[in-house]
Amino acid sequence: MNRAAAFPQLLVGHSIASQQVEQMQKLRVLVAQQSTMMGAWY
Repeated sequence: MNRAAAFPQLLVGHSIASQQVEQMQKLRVLVAQQSTMMGAWY
């Protein structure tokens, strides 16, 4: 397999992975906000 063909796939894979990481971080922030909101109720 030649490297020139594999290179764009690596870039695409990396961008997808970084997007997933960002989404996970956003979810964590949302969960943290929700838990603090819930904590305020009790």
